[in-house]
Amino acid sequence: MAEYVYIAESPQYPGIVKIGRTDRAIAERMDELSLDNYGLPSENIVSEWEAVKIIEVQDNEHAEAVLHAHFDHLRVTDSRELFYTDDPYGLAYEAA
Repeated sequence: MAEYVYIAESPQYPGIVKIGRTDRAIAERMDELSLDNYGLPSENIVSEWEAVKIIEVQDNEHAEAVLHAHFDHLRVTDSRELFYTDDPYGLAYEAA
């Protein structure tokens, strides 16, 4: 079974990306985030998420933890996998 980490962005959260993991189809995971209106816990915003980078890995739990630690200085809040960036593609390139 394929495992992935992904970098996703939402037009409703400019300057912020989500770094997550899944072992399902990426489109399915993006639909799930969008249906759940994933975002900042204090806001109830209808959000649409799209993956800007998908990285196939051997162990997505470990890979996600490494990326979260690497980008921890950009973390928006401890309760979410959201990170500040004005350059989602640059962050995705660095993540890869």
